[in-house]
Amino acid sequence: MFNKEFQEKLGLAQVTSYIKGQRIQWLGHIMRRSEEETISAVMEWKPGGKGFGGRLRKRWLNMVEEDLEALGVQERKEFVQDLERWRDIVITARTLLES
Repeated sequence: MFNKEFQEKLGLAQVTSYIKGQRIQWLGHIMRRSEEETISAVMEWKPGGKGFGGRLRKRWLNMVEEDLEALGVQERKEFVQDLERWRDIVITARTLLES
């Protein structure tokens, strides 16, 4: 029996789903902090200067935004202040079985 079959029979979410939920939870924690705090500045920081060749690397924030889009969340700033709705989003992300 493969892991995916085992998880489906038991109704368990995949590890990747849990990690996505953790990323979304951390984003909410950061966004509810004051903008004067260092963590907020670091999250929004974009490095300047000449980059390396090739495609641009994904930032952590880009990955979380993709996770939220997959869940149908377009405006994270609206949801993040409503802690109950944000928790529902985190739980949905953690328990989602990926195909």
